[in-house]
Amino acid sequence: GLSYTDLGMNSTDIITAPVNTLEPEIGMKEIKNGVRLSYHLPEENISLAVDISIDGKSLIASVPSKRIQEGEGTKKKLDGYVKTIREFIAHTEKIVDEADKLKLSENKATIANARKGIAKLKDYFKDVKSAVGIQYIAEKASGVIRSHSNIQSLDDCIYGGQKDEKGFFNKIRESDKVSKKDKDRFAKMRSDLEKEEDYAVYCIGLMKSIKYGGIIQIQLLPNFGASSDDEKGYVFFPNGSGAIAYNKPDHGNVTGHYEQDIYSDRGVDIRWEFNRDLAGLKRAMLPVYGSKKEKDAFLAIIEKGDVDASVSFYPSGNTVNLNRINANFTYRNMVEISSSSAYSSKTAKVYEKEKNSFDAEVRFQFLNGEQANYSGMANAYRSYLQKRSLLNKSDRLQKGKVPIGLEFVGGVEKPVLFFSRFIPFSTFGQVQDIMGKLKTAGVENMMIGMDRWTDPIKRPTRFRPAAGLGGGQGLKDLEKEAKRQKNALFLAEDYVYADSSDRNINKKKLANDTNQRIFEFGTHSDKLFSPLVVKESLLKQSLPAHKEYGNPGMMVSAIPNLMYYDYNEKYRSTRAGTVKTWMESYEQAARQIELASMGGNLYVLKNSSWLLDIPIGSTDYVFADQSVPFYQMVVHGSIPYTAKPFNTFFDKELEKLKAIEYGCVPFYLLTVEETARYADIYDEFTTPYPLAEEEIIDTYREFDKNFSRFTDAYMISHEYRPDDIAVVKYSNNRTIYINYSGREGKADDIVVPAKGYVVH
Repeated sequence: GLSYTDLGMNSTDIITAPVNTLEPEIGMKEIKNGVRLSYHLPEENISLAVDISIDGKSLIASVPSKRIQEGEGTKKKLDGYVKTIREFIAHTEKIVDEADKLKLSENKATIANARKGIAKLKDYFKDVKSAVGIQYIAEKASGVIRSHSNIQSLDDCIYGGQKDEKGFFNKIRESDKVSKKDKDRFAKMRSDLEKEEDYAVYCIGLMKSIKYGGIIQIQLLPNFGASSDDEKGYVFFPNGSGAIAYNKPDHGNVTGHYEQDIYSDRGVDIRWEFNRDLAGLKRAMLPVYGSKKEKDAFLAIIEKGDVDASVSFYPSGNTVNLNRINANFTYRNMVEISSSSAYSSKTAKVYEKEKNSFDAEVRFQFLNGEQANYSGMANAYRSYLQKRSLLNKSDRLQKGKVPIGLEFVGGVEKPVLFFSRFIPFSTFGQVQDIMGKLKTAGVENMMIGMDRWTDPIKRPTRFRPAAGLGGGQGLKDLEKEAKRQKNALFLAEDYVYADSSDRNINKKKLANDTNQRIFEFGTHSDKLFSPLVVKESLLKQSLPAHKEYGNPGMMVSAIPNLMYYDYNEKYRSTRAGTVKTWMESYEQAARQIELASMGGNLYVLKNSSWLLDIPIGSTDYVFADQSVPFYQMVVHGSIPYTAKPFNTFFDKELEKLKAIEYGCVPFYLLTVEETARYADIYDEFTTPYPLAEEEIIDTYREFDKNFSRFTDAYMISHEYRPDDIAVVKYSNNRTIYINYSGREGKADDIVVPAKGYVVH
């Protein structure tokens, strides 16, 4: 499928249609292990090619960037038209100069108005390099030369016309101050100019007819693997942990569809980023999708162009009774342009003149038999990532020892007159003592996160350990003890966001939107730093400071779940450029310290030791029938991950079972001191450690006893059985049965207690 616009129109109108319905000229050429299908749309001036090839057991579909051509042949035509028009403008200006030399008082205002018209024309055609926006220019130029409204035109000034304007040629002819020789000379000029003007106006008309098709989006193989209502199976899409929609006949007519950008939303909205999690809307962290039909299935991996891709699922009942899923690739952003010349001052939304240049490629990996399901898809994708070193084993996976995540809130700032006072909740010394107590109780392999540990507490992070928490020496001692116990300390840091309250922020380093304005949604909104500035802060400021304090790890926020473009002229970055910057930052940082990621987009998996905030479940869209632990099946056994803090469970029994089903590590969000009396300045839910200590120890002992053998094992199979029983198989030949019902159940001859689990 193809979505395109006519760039010559400078509008946001889009035409979307299957490419074959656009009556293209089609060519076919044999390539290595496959075929190239070429499409040329002569009316739209668009050419592209789709390469289909076989690679082992996979089918590769790609749109090479170099095979996309837009506006082919229009430049040569346009240059000829523009040359003619510029020659006409120059000739007209020369004649106006000659008329001005006669110094006729009755021509003074007329010549001044003619010069204004000429200036407008020169401005319109001074920088025409392509047919983008040419229809707008042609329309404006036509109105300047020959107006059909009450506005005075260049024609009126030269030849006479509206508002009792005789035109300077007529005034020269009728003046008794002009010699016959000059009158004859200007009569000849008029005759020549009229012919030249007619041809220039004709060329402007031809310019209007030039079509410059600009690709907005390509839907690659949109009907590949489409399944009917009667075919047993489902469609898988990567929302949150993963979601499936079954093929079923009882759906009725459906008007909507699911579409989600890979990694993060294409349109940057800071307020939405903060609110989406509260609203329960999950991200697509992995560039994959799939389909199962009867005994066969495929996993689609977006290999190239993933940062500019989205996944669309059209449920059966939407136009046709077929479930369809595909990858879309977006080549242009919608931008806002402004005009503030002497002749107009307006803003308008248009599509970018230049398209993003990237190869789009999807690998379809075919599965059959017992692997023809979402478990098989996850196994295939895990292997795919491991072979390409995109998913590595974390140092936190100590064989035979279950990790546990403990995040402590260091403190808060309380405004006092003209400054803020730091109020400690969890000092470095207190956290060190807690580590010792827990170790004595048998708790090991702790991943300790420290949040709000700096003074001042600002974004971007200022690496200044708060004196109220023990200062620099306290942090050094905590890190030293963590390493001695073979635990890991991670300091929460954010170099992406800029606090709206900080007046010392260098605005030149902030990311800009498409109109070179700072990304800011509302007067008091947070802002984003340019990705290259983020990288510089992380590598040149943060890493040297980490070394000074014994190299504690970093708990990275924003980068693992947010990417954005930047139109700041000094630091300009596409979405692809931003991801490249994030990956380079992680790569260099991981050589020195361990990284915990607050989010789990694909590009951070290679160098993450701990993943936080990994969703259990999907968004529960109306299209989705069931959430599945696809994401967890991919990463389990490689990187420990945590989800909702155990101390915030609403239903402890049910939610603990869900954490076990999804292979999560126990996680607690804590303070040492009671925070209730500071509710006016701190409203996050935490539990004072003394109140949670017994539960933490008991939970760890339970998980260590029952699941320590699963720590570095892969989750290779997951399915739901009747009677609310989930069955999860691992690569260590062990299986976990989870029973969510209020009565005893049975699966594979294993009796599972009510609201309990069995490890077999």
